Amino acid sequence: MNEVTTKDYTTIKQELKEHKRVCHLTKSEFQAILSAYATNDWQSVYATRLYKNHGGEYCLLLELIAKRTTAIPA
Repeated sequence: MNEVTTKDYTTIKQELKEHKRVCHLTKSEFQAILSAYATNDWQSVYATRLYKNHGGEYCLLLELIAKRTTAIPA
């Protein structure tokens, strides 16, 4: 997988805002998701407010991350 880093947080949050007027993603939640991709341990993500209360935004976020990782040349 091509790397998406915390430097991409601002860009991805802006993309979320283009799809949804209100964006609930926090930097710590974004970091938890990136860590889960790296370690394949999603337990900390399942405990986030984003996952529990804003599932549509969570799914859109995963889609945006996947799109970025496949668009970045290796």
